[in-house]
Amino acid sequence: MVLQRLEGSPLANELLSIPLPPSTIGSIPVFDAVILACVIKLVRPKRVLEFGTFLGYSTRIILENSDDDCDIVSIDLPHGSKLGDSSLDVTDSQLHSSAAVNDDFLRQLQFRRGARYLESLTANQQRRLNLLKIDSRQVKPDSLLDGSGPCFDLIFIDGGHDAETIASDTALAFATASGKATIVWHDYGSTIHTDVTEFLNKSAHHLRILFVQGTLIAMTHCGPDPILQPEDISSFRLTTP
Repeated sequence: MVLQRLEGSPLANELLSIPLPPSTIGSIPVFDAVILACVIKLVRPKRVLEFGTFLGYSTRIILENSDDDCDIVSIDLPHGSKLGDSSLDVTDSQLHSSAAVNDDFLRQLQFRRGARYLESLTANQQRRLNLLKIDSRQVKPDSLLDGSGPCFDLIFIDGGHDAETIASDTALAFATASGKATIVWHDYGSTIHTDVTEFLNKSAHHLRILFVQGTLIAMTHCGPDPILQPEDISSFRLTTP
């Protein structure tokens, strides 16, 4: 339903800016990147909060597809895996079967390579972006706000994939979201990071969560829905992948 609305919107004829994706796992797939760019174009946020900078791929998508006066805060861990480079010496089978092994691999990969998609930003993009190197579970809502109250219009959650971190990041998202915010989670329906799906399925009892078919994206809106029409919303239920 979400995809059909996007296809029928003016965005169907609008050019999106999508960087060439990395060949390694960890960043969002190309079609998910397209959907994220479409959501940014529809929401037109003034402030964006991102959990999980990683290589900076989704951060770059946010920068490229948002307005020139949109500010972005992106949070990522200040350290690599506790296992060090040994966490990189794993098989494809291990990467695709163990959430813990996968997260350790991605954490160390980011630590070694850095946010390489952010190395060629324009001066304006550099000014708009604030990279925070901190465990998101330690972040207090007031430290992200400018004194005028909750202010983030778009929040993208794709950091730690364990249940504790997902719950913490989601709580921080709602604590800092503006009254019209769109909150987007990644890895809903993932066969590796199953905690995301379990968390959102439980949350669907008190939140209206939309799953975008053919992607790992799920979202909710704090205010009027910028994508679906009222007649769609009245009968909507969470659709499992």
